[in-house]
Amino acid sequence: MGSGPVWPKYVTNPVCKDSWIWNLLYLNNFLPAEQMCITPNWYLGCLMQLHLTSPLFLILLIRKPKMGYTLTAFASVFSCLTNFVLLMKHNLVENLMLFIIDLPDITTVAENFNQILCGDYNAHHISWGCNYDCPRGNSIKAFALQPGLEILAPSTPTRFGTNSANTIDFAIVKNFLYPYEIHSIFELSSDHNPITLNFFLQYSIPKYPGKLKTNWKKIKDTLKNSEFINPHFVNIEEHLDSVVCKLEDEIINAKISTSNPVKENYIYHDSKLRVLNSERNLARKMFQTYRDPVLKRKLNKLNKQINKLDQKIETEAFTNELLNVNATDGTVWKFVTPFKKKTKNIPSPNGPGGIANTDLEKANFLAESLEFTLNNITNPDTEELVADSVMRFRTEANSVCKDFDPPLPSEVLYCIKSLRINKAQASMEKTIK
Repeated sequence: MGSGPVWPKYVTNPVCKDSWIWNLLYLNNFLPAEQMCITPNWYLGCLMQLHLTSPLFLILLIRKPKMGYTLTAFASVFSCLTNFVLLMKHNLVENLMLFIIDLPDITTVAENFNQILCGDYNAHHISWGCNYDCPRGNSIKAFALQPGLEILAPSTPTRFGTNSANTIDFAIVKNFLYPYEIHSIFELSSDHNPITLNFFLQYSIPKYPGKLKTNWKKIKDTLKNSEFINPHFVNIEEHLDSVVCKLEDEIINAKISTSNPVKENYIYHDSKLRVLNSERNLARKMFQTYRDPVLKRKLNKLNKQINKLDQKIETEAFTNELLNVNATDGTVWKFVTPFKKKTKNIPSPNGPGGIANTDLEKANFLAESLEFTLNNITNPDTEELVADSVMRFRTEANSVCKDFDPPLPSEVLYCIKSLRINKAQASMEKTIK
């Protein structure tokens, strides 16, 4: 009478043998959840009962509208209150009983096979990228701690609200230990992003070319617990080869299991930059040895080339990083996340009394710090000598040339400036006279 992967479970289920008549009469929604043969069939029973009771409301709405509207409103309020009372009475909001019951049932349908359960769980937990934990998320997290179960969630949010972004669409796998990639695709046709989950069913583990750090104490304990056959007691050549191969495999496996890769702090340098660095180091060494100005010029030239090339490489790297930002692989989210952090307000400098300085006080303080006083370089004797020379030049010239006006100070300064600088002071005074 039936078939399908779930059919054997319901045939042998004693609950179905006892409550099949409730499903046949569409009254199974009155049974407790643990006594239902097929839990989702509660909807069919509820739908049939609403169809049977609908003529009562329809007839009253046609014949006596006021009474029909009153009865419809009363039934709606009574239904909402009944649901609220049942939720609070059985604590279904916090415990999520139906939700907890469904997941173990689904995973035990095909217990010996690989399983992938994915969709919108509407569950929040910080372990898969949410900002907070909710009861549903705690239930799923506790359920996924069972052996063989794993939660696969993308690294970027899958649902964007008005002021929030959370990851509530993910997958739960059982006995499916394959390498995978899961991404949230930014196609905002709805508030949920579509998810792509790729499994690599054919793969090979590459050999690690770097350095390994082996715990020799653990490898000694591992080999001590292994069962070896003493080669001295083997008389057959083929058997001896198999024993030696097994011993070699045990040693290699023990070394692999007790070794960890050592991370190297390697920084990539451009090939042109490495060549210029080598030439620069050679030029510096030669200049320090021979002190030749030609080598010094070559060293300075190489330093300028290195600085220019280094700046060019950094600019190109940042440009490539901006060009490779893609909305499909989550790089946009990683790129803008540091900029979303709140900036810290830098406090204003306070005065001696702990009161913040005003803008005028800050400006005055800055002006005072920039003020400086020149050294006093005046010499009274020199100034007197210059003044006396100018005065005698004007009076003597006036006594010799009475037909001309005495020269102006500006003309005297022009005459002094036009004199040759390499003249001695005595000759200068003689010329002025």
